[in-house]
Amino acid sequence: MKKYILIVGIFCLPNVAFAQQEEMDCKWTIINSSEKIHECFYENGKLKYRRSVINGKMEGYFTMYREDGKLAVKTPFINGQEEGRKQIFHASGALASEVNFVNGKEEGWGFYYLEDDYRLGTRKGAIDCKVYFQNGVAVKGTWYDDYGKEHISNNAQIHNCARLI
Repeated sequence: MKKYILIVGIFCLPNVAFAQQEEMDCKWTIINSSEKIHECFYENGKLKYRRSVINGKMEGYFTMYREDGKLAVKTPFINGQEEGRKQIFHASGALASEVNFVNGKEEGWGFYYLEDDYRLGTRKGAIDCKVYFQNGVAVKGTWYDDYGKEHISNNAQIHNCARLI
């Protein structure tokens, strides 16, 4: 259960991080009149997140790191919207999820991966569940129970993966 709550929290982190930036040690680096880099740091001096802003909109990769320096989130932005493959990582550094974005909305299959071998017979990195998105809406999904059995759900019944969105 904790795994799902953590991933939901990470999906929200870019917005939360920006809202709390006044509480962190942050700096802006001016590249030119229209482009600047925003970075915030943990108390230990390690980078917490980095984003590029061009003409007032996020552009390029938003990257967020854990306090130990490991990558937590990598999200591409074009003209202020998520565009491309967003990746979220477990504390171990292993890939936790990947979802494609088109025009700021999830599109296609999103995959969510195990970090631990908590299921009998599974290996680290196995797919825990997957969700198919159309225009930002989860329409179907496949999830795996504690014994690795596959379950297919429609939009109203995306069991475990619904907690990840």
